Amino acid sequence: MNYIFLSLLLCSFCSLASTSNISVRNLNQLQNSANSVLFAAEDSHSYFFALDADYENQGFRVAATAWHEKRDGQASEHKLELAEFLYDFSIADWQLSLGKKKVDWGVGYGFRPLDLFSPIDPLAINTAVAAGTWQLSADWFSSDGTWTTLCNQSQAFYKVAGQQQDKSLGCGARYYGYFDQWELQGLAHYDQDMKLRFGGSALSVLNDNLEVHASILWQHTYLGAQFTPPELTATEFVNPVESLWQQGALQSLMGVNFSTSYGVTLIAEYWFDGRSPSKNQWKNMIKGLDAQVATRASNPLSRHYIAAQQQLFSSQNLFKNNLMLHARYSYNNWRPELTLLLNPDDLGLSVNAKMNYIWPNGHAAQLGLKRYLGPADSIYKQLDFDTTAYAGFTLVF
Repeated sequence: MNYIFLSLLLCSFCSLASTSNISVRNLNQLQNSANSVLFAAEDSHSYFFALDADYENQGFRVAATAWHEKRDGQASEHKLELAEFLYDFSIADWQLSLGKKKVDWGVGYGFRPLDLFSPIDPLAINTAVAAGTWQLSADWFSSDGTWTTLCNQSQAFYKVAGQQQDKSLGCGARYYGYFDQWELQGLAHYDQDMKLRFGGSALSVLNDNLEVHASILWQHTYLGAQFTPPELTATEFVNPVESLWQQGALQSLMGVNFSTSYGVTLIAEYWFDGRSPSKNQWKNMIKGLDAQVATRASNPLSRHYIAAQQQLFSSQNLFKNNLMLHARYSYNNWRPELTLLLNPDDLGLSVNAKMNYIWPNGHAAQLGLKRYLGPADSIYKQLDFDTTAYAGFTLVF
């Protein structure tokens, strides 16, 4: 509770300035167990409370989030996080930025390959305020674009044994330009852990209704899971999932955004993530589960194998190929949304339906249902919960 108290003090200070913002977020979730072999779980209720505050004045910006989370049968968690702490200033024709800052160059709705340094999951039910990483950057503006150079930390999305990996350091450059109705960018970045990353994006508004976008990123080194089918007849435990630094991964995204004057918006995207486990890895892991379950009472190694295989689910995208359709409708203060995410390799489907009500002053309320569908041997059906009903609100001051 000390974190909440400190955050309230920060917000009291920020409220004295006209350039401050304060918001309170709450989310309640009822989750239905999927009776997964891999993830033992029971039906549960959880709630999440967060207080966000930011303050800006003459190039200085600070943003912080205090949050508290409680799930049935588990100890509550709370934390105060400094999301941003930076100072923007100019020297000659250069615009410089020093401090902790969220830098996201991605284009796209469901996945953003160029969100390089502190990536978030755009399709998560509760996406926290994006926290930045420490950086020093300089922008130089020309008549047709912007050159950026920066040195900074990078935070990998992938976790090992449930633990977030340490940040690494790197430097890079980016060019952004606008040419004949196309917004183009190219970038290169070298990181001490992920080595060379380079890519780019293109975006164009073709007419009043249609926009297209694409992005691509190649990464020299990435941390990912490597699965080797275990031997149930072995005499000692050998972890079937290893977290290894691997070489050569491509991430790409293509999408279209179609909107009408009647308030309807449709976004269709396909993306590929070469860091994710392969189709054969998933197939081999799921195929071996029946034998492990049948022998776990008599063979302790089977129980260890089942628990160890959870690590295969730590990638940012569970599968390499992803198809998404997002639809929303804006009518007065109401905004219903529907997001479908399909794995074409095993026909697993994620369905997230949500109703938002937004007040003119920024207050919002939401009510939604997320469900995982597909064959019994699909990746989604191995998760701990198959249905999540949620409700929440945001208050802005």
